[in-house]
Amino acid sequence: MIYNKKSLIYQLGKILGFDDYYLKDLEDQYKKANEREKYEIMDVLWKNFFDLYEILTASKYGQFLKEVALGRRKLTSNMYQQAQEEVKTYFQKILTGELEDEEKLNQIREKISQLIRLTNN
Repeated sequence: MIYNKKSLIYQLGKILGFDDYYLKDLEDQYKKANEREKYEIMDVLWKNFFDLYEILTASKYGQFLKEVALGRRKLTSNMYQQAQEEVKTYFQKILTGELEDEEKLNQIREKISQLIRLTNN
């Protein structure tokens, strides 16, 4: 899951929601750290990454189960794996910048919708 030849620290931090300024500072700290400190930094990043992955997967799986209960989705034996794949895709979108592009487009669409509503009133 390495994108744009960014460091692993950058990738994990980006997925965890750190801003670029903090990530640059963290990478600088990592470069200056001794081996124990480097291990601790990576340990914290990985633990939080996997915690986030599990939380998002469980949430997505719960959403799938609700859809089954509402008759919008069929119950399958691989729904948990589907939830995992959707979370991985979400992480990939974060790393490639695609998610930011989608968010910007949604903001633009919302502004256009608001302007249309204002002009129709």
